[in-house]
Amino acid sequence: MPWVRVDDGLFLHPKWLATPANARGLWVTALSYCGNQANGGIVPAVLLPMLGATVDDAEALVKSGLWTRDGDGYRVNQFADYNPTSTPEAAADRALARSKSAQKAGMASAAKRQRESNVESTDVQREPNDRSTNVQRQPNDRSTSDQRNSTPIPSPSPSPTYTDTFDCDLQRARENDAAAQSQKGPTKRPLTAPRSTNNQSMDWLLDAPARQQPQRRESEPEARARRAIELSRRLYAEEDAREEERIAQWYRDREAKQIGTGETQ
Repeated sequence: MPWVRVDDGLFLHPKWLATPANARGLWVTALSYCGNQANGGIVPAVLLPMLGATVDDAEALVKSGLWTRDGDGYRVNQFADYNPTSTPEAAADRALARSKSAQKAGMASAAKRQRESNVESTDVQREPNDRSTNVQRQPNDRSTSDQRNSTPIPSPSPSPTYTDTFDCDLQRARENDAAAQSQKGPTKRPLTAPRSTNNQSMDWLLDAPARQQPQRRESEPEARARRAIELSRRLYAEEDAREEERIAQWYRDREAKQIGTGETQ
């Protein structure tokens, strides 16, 4: 039981007034022990030292009429009258209450474990989802990067200056060539019609009439476009020259091989 009862008129009772102070302390301490054990008010004599008393204190309680000898111990008089919960039936009720409390605590612990397992399972499910999202995001990032890199950047078209009919046709041909280069990118020229390496000198001769007339100062976009065209022509010329050299070397090697084979035969 969680508590024991004490009469509020105990301090004026004749039996209490006839009891020494040490015996009074034993009586109150024994009440606590009997309530905890639910034994109906039985106090074994061997437990007197644990309760902080002696046999003389217990005998003083017997002499004042608060206790009665019971076998090898003592009994608290009228304990069951003031503490009905100390009966065996009350002990059974207390055991049932403890069982219900333990069952309730077990259910609460199981619910807590279930919540923790749900959180862990959610985290386990979230990790594959995050990985799949990252896997999907990486191809998308690469495709976006590829599209960004593959998008042609339009080259600024310079304002043409025409001097005569021949110069006009040449200028239009250059503009068409630059537009095609900027949209399609550099392509390898066919080997059947190699380009001459003297294009720079030929262009210099063709542009002679235009150089004789006063030229206006070209803008920055025009300068960039001109440098891009010149670089493209120079690269094509060097590549074509190397390709022609490779083809010529292949024919020389083939001819040398045929001659060597004829000498061997």
